[in-house]
Amino acid sequence: KMVSWFNQTLPKLIKVDLIGECRDFISIEFTQHEDGSKEATHSKYWLALGEKYKEQLEGRNMRVPMKPGMDKKLADLKPTPEEHAAVADFGYRELVGSISFPSCHTKLEIRFAVSLISRHLHDWDAICINAALDCLSYCVNTHDIGSMWLPGIDPHGPNVPYGYADSGFSAPRSQGGR
Repeated sequence: KMVSWFNQTLPKLIKVDLIGECRDFISIEFTQHEDGSKEATHSKYWLALGEKYKEQLEGRNMRVPMKPGMDKKLADLKPTPEEHAAVADFGYRELVGSISFPSCHTKLEIRFAVSLISRHLHDWDAICINAALDCLSYCVNTHDIGSMWLPGIDPHGPNVPYGYADSGFSAPRSQGGR
C-alpha cells in the first residue's frame, strides 16, 4: 500500500522515471524475504573493492577485521617522517574512506578497526597500510554478511535497537561502537 502511494505521489512532486523495484540505495543492497526478514549488505561494493585492490590483497584471507595485537600496535604507532615518505604515494586515505563508508551502514563489526586505522590519515606507514588491507580482505571475504532484521524473535520488542559493541577501553582513549 505504501509503495503504491509512493509510486503515485512521487512523480507528481518531482520529475522522475520509476524503473522497477529498488534493490539498492547508495550501494546498499536490500533484500526482503517472504518471512518478513530483511537484509542490508554492501556485497557488490566489497566485491568491486576486492577487484580494485586485487594485487594488494593477494595472499590475504582474513576472517576477522584485524589481526590480534594490531589494535595496540596502531594505538601506539608514531611513524617517522622517513617511514611515511617510503609509502606516501599509496592511496591510504582513499582506501580508508572506502572501508569507512559501509562500516556506518552494514558492516558495523569493523568500526573499531576503522577507528584505529583512521588515526593515521596524515602519517601512515606500511603497518597502517597492511592493517587497512587486512580489514578490506575481511570485508571482501564476508561481503554477503551485513545487517539483518528478523520479525517476532526479539525479546526486547519490535523496533528496539540494542547490541554489543567492539570496544577497547585502553589509553589514549576508548574506541567504542555507537
